[in-house]
Amino acid sequence: MFLCAPAHAGAPSDTVIVLDSSGSMQQNDPRFRAHLAAQIYADVIDDVDALAILSMDPGSIVVHELARSGPSREDAKRRIRKLAASGGTHCVEALSEALDQLATRGRRDAVPSIVFLSDGECPETARDGRTTADVLATAAANNVRIFSIGLGKKASSGESAAYLERLAVATQGHHYSAAQAEELPGIFAQIFGRTRGTRAYELEFEPGSRPFTIEPYVSTAAIVLTPEEGGTADVDGLRTPSGGTATVALVRDKNRKGLPYVVAKVRYPDAGSWTLDSTGDRRVHMAVIQTFGLDVSLDPLPDNVPTGAPVVVVGRVTDEHGQPIDDKFGGEIDFELSCRGPGDKGYKKLGKLGHRGGGEYQLPLDVDDPGKYACFGRARRGSTLDATTPSVRTLGERMDAKLDL
Repeated sequence: MFLCAPAHAGAPSDTVIVLDSSGSMQQNDPRFRAHLAAQIYADVIDDVDALAILSMDPGSIVVHELARSGPSREDAKRRIRKLAASGGTHCVEALSEALDQLATRGRRDAVPSIVFLSDGECPETARDGRTTADVLATAAANNVRIFSIGLGKKASSGESAAYLERLAVATQGHHYSAAQAEELPGIFAQIFGRTRGTRAYELEFEPGSRPFTIEPYVSTAAIVLTPEEGGTADVDGLRTPSGGTATVALVRDKNRKGLPYVVAKVRYPDAGSWTLDSTGDRRVHMAVIQTFGLDVSLDPLPDNVPTGAPVVVVGRVTDEHGQPIDDKFGGEIDFELSCRGPGDKGYKKLGKLGHRGGGEYQLPLDVDDPGKYACFGRARRGSTLDATTPSVRTLGERMDAKLDL
């Protein structure tokens, strides 16, 4: 059973990364860029976030159990570096194990996600009889989003691509296609953004000074640098919109093949135009990942209401201090509601909550059948904010009006 509670854009995330370790990865990813991307992911997430690493072969191996990143980050990266490529593709087994990790080790206050990478064909049925439909039903019923990645020609077209896209669509996640392994670090950065409240944006440039923008209400900005093959890159400093120098937490590391990367983190950065000063001997790829310090929540629903009566679902977006966001920023947010009613196997999108000002959003919910209802909301703002509340708002088992006689 999955247990979830209210969360916000800066709330903890529980993420399971499933890495394809089949023999074909030796050709599609000879430089272990998937491992590089997973290591960067481990460094970018906050200490309160939890991460698990699974290898797809044989069947599924838990390389690193779901645990808070703070005390386990270095162990997770060390285990990623030890992974080899051999064996087959066992997608259903790996997805089942990922869901088990979230069910048994997941937390009430975290939004659960699976990052699923494959470079080949995924059988519909596992060796023990479990099917893709089984795992998708479990994921959808518990608000677990799957972010699928197809690597290489075989997984980027035809039935393989359709299979991976189905995983994402059925769970309201997102599907990515990577023709080359070089694209994986950027894709992982985008996925991190979607699980933590924003989407990453990417730049390429020659080492030197590079301006970039940070949005309002950001609690953490992470800047990731990876140089071109054989090159080096480093961060000399970050200049704030006022021209000062920011205090930066830096991580410098490399994968098992020696590919380097740098992660620079800034807490509570001022909104506006920033400048990165960097050094290196090759062209640099840069990803800017902004985690919003915003609470995205739904108000509690009543325990009992008359069947057929409308219930107004109220969503709220506030800053980390509980204060409403300004109306201009709030008006740029689309707050979409999804609910699961009695007999539903998964959540259904019901529409957008209307913006009422003061960070409040509303939408009527028609309670047509007696039984239990659960809802979650997703707040989006253009290409930046993308935050999801866990499915915790549940109407009572009885859906009949109470009478005091």
